Amino acid sequence: MRSFSKRSLSYNYAIFAGKVCKLKSTITLLSLLLFLAFQLPFSPSDPGLKELAFKVLEEKCNACHQTDLPNKVFTLENMDGFAKKIYKQVFKRKRMPKGNEVVLTEKEKNHLLNWLKQAGVEMEN
Repeated sequence: MRSFSKRSLSYNYAIFAGKVCKLKSTITLLSLLLFLAFQLPFSPSDPGLKELAFKVLEEKCNACHQTDLPNKVFTLENMDGFAKKIYKQVFKRKRMPKGNEVVLTEKEKNHLLNWLKQAGVEMEN
Protein backbone atom coordinates (compact mmCIF):
# COMPACT_ATOMS: atom_id res chain seq x y z
CA MET A 1 0.00 0.00 0.00
CA ARG A 2 1.35 3.39 -0.94
CA SER A 3 1.44 6.12 1.65
CA PHE A 4 0.35 9.55 0.56
CA SER A 5 1.13 12.91 2.01
CA LYS A 6 -1.29 15.79 1.55
CA ARG A 7 0.98 17.23 -1.13
CA SER A 8 1.04 14.09 -3.25
CA LEU A 9 -2.77 14.07 -3.57
CA SER A 10 -3.26 15.90 -6.80
CA TYR A 11 -5.52 15.59 -9.81
CA ASN A 12 -4.97 11.86 -10.08
CA TYR A 13 -6.21 10.82 -6.63
CA ALA A 14 -9.19 11.49 -4.40
CA ILE A 15 -10.35 10.29 -1.02
CA PHE A 16 -13.54 8.24 -1.28
CA ALA A 17 -15.05 6.43 1.70
CA GLY A 18 -11.88 6.98 3.68
CA LYS A 19 -9.61 5.42 1.08
CA VAL A 20 -7.32 6.98 -1.45
CA CYS A 21 -8.53 6.06 -4.92
CA LYS A 22 -7.49 6.97 -8.38
CA LEU A 23 -9.68 9.83 -9.53
CA LYS A 24 -10.80 7.98 -12.63
CA SER A 25 -12.03 5.06 -10.50
CA THR A 26 -13.89 7.42 -8.16
CA ILE A 27 -15.61 9.23 -11.01
CA THR A 28 -16.57 5.92 -12.60
CA LEU A 29 -18.01 4.66 -9.32
CA LEU A 30 -19.97 7.86 -8.69
CA SER A 31 -21.30 7.80 -12.25
CA LEU A 32 -22.43 4.22 -11.80
CA LEU A 33 -24.17 5.03 -8.51
CA LEU A 34 -25.98 7.99 -10.08
CA PHE A 35 -27.02 5.88 -13.05
CA LEU A 36 -28.42 3.16 -10.77
CA ALA A 37 -30.22 5.71 -8.59
CA PHE A 38 -32.13 7.03 -11.61
CA GLN A 39 -33.03 3.51 -12.75
CA LEU A 40 -34.91 2.77 -9.54
CA PRO A 41 -38.65 3.52 -9.57
CA PHE A 42 -39.28 6.87 -7.96
CA SER A 43 -41.95 7.17 -5.32
CA PRO A 44 -42.29 10.33 -3.26
CA SER A 45 -43.95 8.33 -0.51
CA ASP A 46 -42.76 5.51 1.67
CA PRO A 47 -43.48 2.24 -0.17
CA GLY A 48 -43.42 0.31 3.10
CA LEU A 49 -46.52 2.06 4.48
CA LYS A 50 -48.85 0.32 2.07
CA GLU A 51 -47.38 -3.10 2.79
CA LEU A 52 -47.68 -2.57 6.54
CA ALA A 53 -51.31 -1.50 6.15
CA PHE A 54 -52.03 -4.46 3.88
CA LYS A 55 -50.65 -6.83 6.48
CA VAL A 56 -53.19 -5.41 8.96
CA LEU A 57 -56.03 -5.68 6.44
CA GLU A 58 -55.06 -9.21 5.56
CA GLU A 59 -54.70 -10.43 9.14
CA LYS A 60 -57.57 -8.53 10.75
CA CYS A 61 -60.12 -7.92 7.98
CA ASN A 62 -59.85 -10.50 5.21
CA ALA A 63 -60.73 -13.43 7.48
CA CYS A 64 -64.32 -12.16 7.79
CA HIS A 65 -64.50 -10.53 4.38
CA GLN A 66 -63.62 -13.78 2.62
CA THR A 67 -66.73 -15.48 3.98
CA ASP A 68 -69.15 -12.56 4.45
CA LEU A 69 -68.09 -10.07 1.74
CA PRO A 70 -66.01 -11.88 -0.90
CA ASN A 71 -66.23 -8.88 -3.27
CA LYS A 72 -64.51 -6.74 -0.60
CA VAL A 73 -61.45 -8.87 0.13
CA PHE A 74 -58.44 -6.55 0.28
CA THR A 75 -55.41 -7.00 -1.95
CA LEU A 76 -52.39 -4.79 -2.57
CA GLU A 77 -53.91 -3.97 -5.94
CA ASN A 78 -57.39 -2.93 -4.77
CA MET A 79 -56.86 -1.51 -1.28
CA ASP A 80 -56.29 2.09 -2.47
CA GLY A 81 -59.78 2.02 -3.98
CA PHE A 82 -61.23 1.16 -0.57
CA ALA A 83 -59.15 3.72 1.35
CA LYS A 84 -61.94 6.26 1.99
CA LYS A 85 -64.37 3.53 3.07
CA ILE A 86 -61.76 1.97 5.36
CA TYR A 87 -61.18 5.34 7.04
CA LYS A 88 -64.89 5.91 7.47
CA GLN A 89 -65.67 2.41 8.81
CA VAL A 90 -62.62 1.98 11.06
CA PHE A 91 -61.87 5.46 12.38
CA LYS A 92 -64.92 7.66 11.94
CA ARG A 93 -67.88 5.32 12.55
CA LYS A 94 -65.79 2.74 14.47
CA ARG A 95 -67.87 -0.08 12.97
CA MET A 96 -64.93 -2.22 11.87
CA PRO A 97 -63.62 -4.63 12.81
CA LYS A 98 -66.94 -6.07 13.95
CA GLY A 99 -67.45 -7.81 17.26
CA ASN A 100 -65.06 -8.23 20.13
CA GLU A 101 -62.94 -11.04 18.69
CA VAL A 102 -60.83 -8.90 16.39
CA VAL A 103 -59.26 -5.78 17.89
CA LEU A 104 -56.78 -3.45 16.23
CA THR A 105 -53.74 -2.55 18.31
CA GLU A 106 -52.55 1.05 18.42
CA LYS A 107 -49.63 0.05 16.21
CA GLU A 108 -51.99 -1.46 13.62
CA LYS A 109 -54.21 1.64 13.72
CA ASN A 110 -51.12 3.79 13.14
CA HIS A 111 -50.08 1.64 10.16
CA LEU A 112 -53.52 2.13 8.64
CA LEU A 113 -53.61 5.87 9.38
CA ASN A 114 -50.14 6.44 7.91
CA TRP A 115 -51.12 4.61 4.72
CA LEU A 116 -54.44 6.48 4.52
CA LYS A 117 -52.61 9.81 4.80
CA GLN A 118 -50.20 8.70 2.08
CA ALA A 119 -53.16 7.64 -0.07
CA GLY A 120 -54.56 11.16 0.24
CA VAL A 121 -57.62 10.41 2.35
CA GLU A 122 -58.91 13.54 4.10
CA MET A 123 -58.94 13.06 7.84
CA GLU A 124 -61.75 14.71 9.77
CA ASN A 125 -61.30 15.76 13.36
